[in-house]
Amino acid sequence: MNSKSILNPFLTCALSLLVAVIVMSCNERLVYLEESRFVLEPPFVEPAAAIFTAEQTVWLKTEIPDAEIRYTLDGSKPNVNSNLYADSLHFTKTSHIRAITVKEGYNDSPIVEGYYSLSTCEMVFVEGSEFDMADDLSIIVSDFFIGKYEVTQAEFAAVMGFNPSHFKGKSDHPVENVTWFDAVEFSNRLSIAEGLAPCYSYGGYGTDPDDWPYNWNINYQNARRISCNFNADGYRLPTLFERLYASFGGKKALQQGTFFNHYGVINDSAKIGDYAWYSGNSNTGEGRSTQPVGLKKPNELGLYDMIGNVENWCWDGYVRGMFDIKGTHKDPVFAKNSYYRLFAGGNFISAGNTLKVDRFGATLAEEKVSQMGIRLARRLHN
Repeated sequence: MNSKSILNPFLTCALSLLVAVIVMSCNERLVYLEESRFVLEPPFVEPAAAIFTAEQTVWLKTEIPDAEIRYTLDGSKPNVNSNLYADSLHFTKTSHIRAITVKEGYNDSPIVEGYYSLSTCEMVFVEGSEFDMADDLSIIVSDFFIGKYEVTQAEFAAVMGFNPSHFKGKSDHPVENVTWFDAVEFSNRLSIAEGLAPCYSYGGYGTDPDDWPYNWNINYQNARRISCNFNADGYRLPTLFERLYASFGGKKALQQGTFFNHYGVINDSAKIGDYAWYSGNSNTGEGRSTQPVGLKKPNELGLYDMIGNVENWCWDGYVRGMFDIKGTHKDPVFAKNSYYRLFAGGNFISAGNTLKVDRFGATLAEEKVSQMGIRLARRLHN
């Protein structure tokens, strides 16, 4: 997969930088400390930390003769008594590595660290930017990751233990017939399974859905009791403006001048059919239905099915007048205490002339229909 590197193993004390989740620091006196001891360079780490969809083997290296590498995997600060690196490390789950170079007679090197995130859902990095949503409204979206594909029936069932879809038995089709509550629970359970910090909490019951009341998800009013920690590194639903920004093609489309002049704002059904499953092409012999994810052309960011196939739940709620805002807003989230939750993207029964990249709607959090599915978002630990 294409992943955004977040660890530069060649950083040294000559340059102190903060790059994504990598933190390195060093004394201003780069060669000698007060004790007149040399400072070592940190170890090299290969490959660079990122989000991966398969198990990863990681190597730590130093070119300093007779030096050792000490490391930790629990987030603690490494020292001379930490794990001695002797062979490659094999990560089968999300791991946080911190490492130093040590040598007798020398001061320990600065710490090099990074998060190796193993994801069952292929994610695409979306570089943030500012864009004008209207003449008097500018939106700033921070960097985030979003699912390259809509969550499939197989992915959902593997985590939740059941398949709620109307069109069952089609593992590579998007999961549908899911409530907003289902999407929230799926996000947290997948995060827990991958060793990530869940984003969602329910009242005072914490982040583990196993600890939530048995009836938490059967009343739309309970949507108001769910909160989102956007600083957590687990999976979550995208906000409306994250979803719209990614649909428009993100910063790449802004630079190309195609941000608003895009496949979703044309009414040519032949061109729409290149990118989307909709009412004009979703009947493949058994009536209109969902179709396998990723078969149509992607947008500028390499995202598939951003219009058509199934709608995608968003985190935001809806109340009347919520979009009567002006000025510049960074990462806005709307009506988080609303019973009604937003969705976006269009679906397989949408008319071609309604498939717009800025299409969105709202319904009760407990609503489930065969046109409603999930696309995940997340951020890396920083």
